[in-house]
Amino acid sequence: MANNSTSFVDISRGHAVCFMSVPTFDPYDTINRPDSIYPNWAFLATLNGIASLPTAFINALIIWVVVENKNLRSSAFNVLLASLAVTDFLVGLLIEPTYCLLLACLLNECYSPCQFTAYVLLTLACCGTTVVTFAIATAERYLAIEHPNFYLNNVTGKRVLIATMIFWAATLGISIACSTFMNKNHPHLAKVPFMVVISVSVLIILYCTSKVQLTAYRQRKDIAHQQESTQQPDKHQQQENRLVEYKKVSMTVTIVVMSFLFYMPLIITTVIEALRKDVSRDFKYHAVFVCLTFVHLQSLIIPIILSLRLSYIREGIKNKLVCFTGN
Repeated sequence: MANNSTSFVDISRGHAVCFMSVPTFDPYDTINRPDSIYPNWAFLATLNGIASLPTAFINALIIWVVVENKNLRSSAFNVLLASLAVTDFLVGLLIEPTYCLLLACLLNECYSPCQFTAYVLLTLACCGTTVVTFAIATAERYLAIEHPNFYLNNVTGKRVLIATMIFWAATLGISIACSTFMNKNHPHLAKVPFMVVISVSVLIILYCTSKVQLTAYRQRKDIAHQQESTQQPDKHQQQENRLVEYKKVSMTVTIVVMSFLFYMPLIITTVIEALRKDVSRDFKYHAVFVCLTFVHLQSLIIPIILSLRLSYIREGIKNKLVCFTGN
């Protein structure tokens, strides 16, 4: 889920050219490849291959738990969790196997530009939809905390699902169409459309996350203080409901922070490549694949954290596993 690029085939050379925001490399340059790259590629291919099945499996369980339960899928928060699980499921089902195939072909020198193009397009799609979903999720929490009356009257699971589908389609359509056009006419600007989408989404995430985190922290302290005194039952119930919403804020912030940590190697590598054009060939050949593997692994680690933190997701998965085992 971590690529902000698209690619095209340079027919005159027969090479695949990718406008990635990470160090570029020539996959056909077998002479200048460092010897250390081969065991590294083999390890990364094996790691992604092993992770692909549990990544797809656990995210499929989360989707199943939310979709099957009417009460869960009526919640906008749970719909967005399931939407994130969909993008992570695709990482395990499509992106990691494609990545393994790409590395295997590079190791055995049977590389084809179509393999690289397929991987780039898949990661472009998942990266875009994931970041947009994060933006929608933080905006949902912002409305729930900062404008509770509006949220209760207007925000439903069905509406959030429709909005998510629309934003997904718009993100994919605009990014791929614009990038394809620019690859042909303005290749140096090929990354711009996707970067605009990512930048706007990140700004929304930062604003909403910081705002609701501060509000939730302040109001949790007030509620804790008020609960020490005698209260009316209805007032107490309202405060309990607010605490539930604040726990969801904490879960959303945790997911965002964890995703940022997994993207951090890619961000650091991008900055180094942008500032230094004389990076060593070892760095050039190793960095991109290691960074992409980190981003792939977030699709496994974050759903595990999600399952451990949310009791109803954990219990739902447990029940599904019991159904599988037949006990």
